[in-house]
Amino acid sequence: MRQIRVNDFVRLNQDIPEHRLQHGDVGVIRSESLFPAHTFEVEFHQAGRDHPTNIILFAPQLLLEEQSLFNDDYLGPDNKTRQQKLIPCPTSQIKLIG
Repeated sequence: MRQIRVNDFVRLNQDIPEHRLQHGDVGVIRSESLFPAHTFEVEFHQAGRDHPTNIILFAPQLLLEEQSLFNDDYLGPDNKTRQQKLIPCPTSQIKLIG
């Protein structure tokens, strides 16, 4: 498995109840720090909240999402245009912006 990098999608490896995050929730790596310990700033978008939740986590708390969260085979309403759509994730909601 490759190392986690900025802008990678990751899944939580444990519950973090104080932030209302559950095992399996998907987030995006926003920054990485090596000092004083190897940590990552992870951004989570949760259903029912109008702002993201950003928290600092250690690598063992995260699982790299190596497969794409998008399905490239989706055709748009005209049945010709390729579009990307989310593959459902049972414990989180991810919004497409654009």
